[in-house]
Amino acid sequence: MEMNIDNNTPAPVHSTVQTENENGVDWQEELYQKIKSMKEMYLSDVNNLYEKIASEVQHSLPNDRIEKLKMLKMTLERIMLFLRLNKHDINLVQKEKLPSVEKHISFFLSGKNLHKPTSSPMQG
Repeated sequence: MEMNIDNNTPAPVHSTVQTENENGVDWQEELYQKIKSMKEMYLSDVNNLYEKIASEVQHSLPNDRIEKLKMLKMTLERIMLFLRLNKHDINLVQKEKLPSVEKHISFFLSGKNLHKPTSSPMQG
């Protein structure tokens, strides 16, 4: 446990956050701007994919396929919540999750045409 030099009391738990801010790095603002940019670029596509998957889950499909779709749907819900974060809700946990969220978005959107329902006609 870190000790405060002035009075030998334990240092506050959020001392890392203070240190980062003291060094002139406002990581929360940086992260918020990055999330805001991702939201503008991807939220609409992620939401559309979510709607397609939610629709597929409603149809009669083999159980293994429904379970996979439900897992995809939950992951997309989490991504959408992440993209809608307010600045004051951003903490170090979101900072750590950002690379994973970016990978998931890239994965889903690069393969989004693979997740269309089989009953839909192919679109040009």
